[in-house]
Amino acid sequence: MTVTIYTLPNCVQCETTKRQFDRHGIEYEVKALEDYPDKAKEFMEQGYKTAPIVVTDNKTWSGFKYEEIKHLAMVLGKSLI
Repeated sequence: MTVTIYTLPNCVQCETTKRQFDRHGIEYEVKALEDYPDKAKEFMEQGYKTAPIVVTDNKTWSGFKYEEIKHLAMVLGKSLI
């Protein structure tokens, strides 16, 4: 499964999300939203207005959402520390 985290500079929620992904052993790619202005506009139009924006093969969410991270870890068969 492909997992991408779109981030903003100096974003506490972005850093916390990445730490939790690391803690659970979830592999991900980081993309800076400022490098993808068209994608940022698309996210805004879809109602995602808080960074980070996490995109998987079948789900997208914005902001730090620990329950979503735990669910993703379970789906991927990763450790739930």
